[in-house]
Amino acid sequence: MRYRREIDGLRALAVLSVLLFHAGVPVLRGGFVGVDVFFVISGYLITGILDEALQRGSFSLRAFYVQRARRILPALFAMMLVTMPFAWLVMLPQDLKAFAKSLVATPILASNLLFFLAGGYFDKSAELTPLLHTWSLAVEGQYYLLFPLLLLAVHRFGAHWITGILAALTALSLALAQLSLQGHPMFSFYFLPPRAFEILVGALVHRWLAGRHAALPPGRVIQEAGSFAGLALVAFAVLAFDDNTPSPGLYTLVPVLGAALIVAFANPPTMVGRLLATPALVGIGLISYSVYLWHQPLFALIRLYTLAPLGAQVGSLACIAAMVLGYASWRWIEQPFRQRKTVAGRPFTAAYVLTGLLLMGVGVAGYASNGDEARWLNQRATPDQAIAYRLLMQAKKSSPVYIPANRVDDGRCVFDAQDLAPAVVSRILQCATTHPDGVAVLGDSHSTNLFDVLYFNPSRRFNFLVGITRNGCNLHGATPGCPFAAFVRLVHDHPGVFRQVIYENAGWVMLRSRQGPVGDGIAMLAQQQRLEGISSDQRLIDGNVSDLAALSGDVDVLWVGPHDDPQVSDQARIRNGCARGVSWRPGQREVYAQLDRQLAAAVLAAGKPHLRYLSARQLYQFALPADFGDCERVLWFDTDHFSTVGERYFSRRLDPVVQFVNRVADSTASRGGNVDEKPGQ
Repeated sequence: MRYRREIDGLRALAVLSVLLFHAGVPVLRGGFVGVDVFFVISGYLITGILDEALQRGSFSLRAFYVQRARRILPALFAMMLVTMPFAWLVMLPQDLKAFAKSLVATPILASNLLFFLAGGYFDKSAELTPLLHTWSLAVEGQYYLLFPLLLLAVHRFGAHWITGILAALTALSLALAQLSLQGHPMFSFYFLPPRAFEILVGALVHRWLAGRHAALPPGRVIQEAGSFAGLALVAFAVLAFDDNTPSPGLYTLVPVLGAALIVAFANPPTMVGRLLATPALVGIGLISYSVYLWHQPLFALIRLYTLAPLGAQVGSLACIAAMVLGYASWRWIEQPFRQRKTVAGRPFTAAYVLTGLLLMGVGVAGYASNGDEARWLNQRATPDQAIAYRLLMQAKKSSPVYIPANRVDDGRCVFDAQDLAPAVVSRILQCATTHPDGVAVLGDSHSTNLFDVLYFNPSRRFNFLVGITRNGCNLHGATPGCPFAAFVRLVHDHPGVFRQVIYENAGWVMLRSRQGPVGDGIAMLAQQQRLEGISSDQRLIDGNVSDLAALSGDVDVLWVGPHDDPQVSDQARIRNGCARGVSWRPGQREVYAQLDRQLAAAVLAAGKPHLRYLSARQLYQFALPADFGDCERVLWFDTDHFSTVGERYFSRRLDPVVQFVNRVADSTASRGGNVDEKPGQ
């Protein structure tokens, strides 16, 4: 294929967007779309390489696979080998065990499957995962394995057949991506079938350029307009998207079509073409693959070492270091290994196999040793760190929040479920025939803790207590898979099944910072660092109030407000040791107090007699370090959830809620209606 400098310039924009996004630059909240741009470029280039080889009659699957391996694997394996000792130095056993799994998955192009099973790309904890970025290499690698086989199969039918099949596959992939967002967003994000449309759009651009466009190229005005529109679309996505933007799907067409327009129309004479062909951008584009490889482990290891965000100064230095490492990797690893005369075919294959086996062997050993846990506990950890680690790991194993098997179920009418499966609905309706005191707890993982706190409270007299709690689920704008719409229908279709619904969701869900949703990012701050630039998400608050107000038309609803969270990361609490107390960050409690007041005011303004708000933070009155834990017990098993010990420890503090629900149950049982008492009266 003819070399196009402007394609390297586009690569530079893509890698810089990703680099600065992961460095935490606030204005580039959509910088992750740089990966989508890379996919389009890959589709264009790979299709061109394959088409030309097929037309010449010189196509060889083996040669193509070797060429791709020479392009991708040497720099990838070098990065992994260098990352391993630093990961061993700064990671705790639990993190090292997860890293070990990625060492096994990456060489066999399965890291996208691993990270799909592990969690979300936009979780703040993902910032501590050195090889997270290899999911995109796995997607591309899987495409490289399958796409040549497809072209070989349809090539004999002619160009129109090829283009038609590619267009159909593009539409099917896009439809699958959009549909998967509704129930399986992580599948849509990490897997090839819903991602393929991005690469196939690039393939279609090459088919168009090689076909009708070659015979009748568009005029200068169209080229200028098309390339400028493409650049505007990519820039818009980088600046306007954030981690709440559904991706991949219809929204992803913005950067994908933008990249496609640039590839199609940004020829050297155009303004965009000249911009992208500038030496600085071309130079960055040439080393973009290596820069992409090195930036994630570098950023993750710095965060793990400092247990703090990168910040402007450190982030700038980290970006420069990523560029330097990227250049070194391109100059002394990528370039030599791409030349057959430097490393012949058989030695290269042998080196690839042996290095891959070495990486996977280290990964298997790391996983089998539980992240080198015994050595860390006996040789590297202080006694206080070892105690903190053991207590925390024990708390995680017994947690009902992330281990459904540990959820409360008395075998009768007190149980916590994650959904409203037919068996759960049948059980609820059966319990309603024998118990007039039905209480439902609804919400996210915090409501799982709330359910247990109510269960353990010795003052509880209601014997029909059901939890419909699911991690990450909030009533308003419920994420796919949440059972809340089904619960609302159940309450509406079966009046009187429940006398009381208690709702809770995490406070940080309703908080925003300049970078977007707060998430568990507070835990990434140093303990002495002030919380700044955080405000409440009024739209989400109003949506929750509206949904709860509608629900209160069928049943009495009590919104138990969010409690304060210590937000201390596992890494920080273990590194500090069990004997070292923690305190609130400056401004942390003020942020939650302001949110609490806004929620109470919003519920009051709704004016619904059967919708009430209760400040949980005022009932719990957490005091650190006493309410955090010590060298004998762990009260929080992560940044913001009670341990099972903590659930029992804090259960008496919700006596006002239990007493209120007791009175509601007693009154409705005797009078057959709701009461207008307020909690605590």
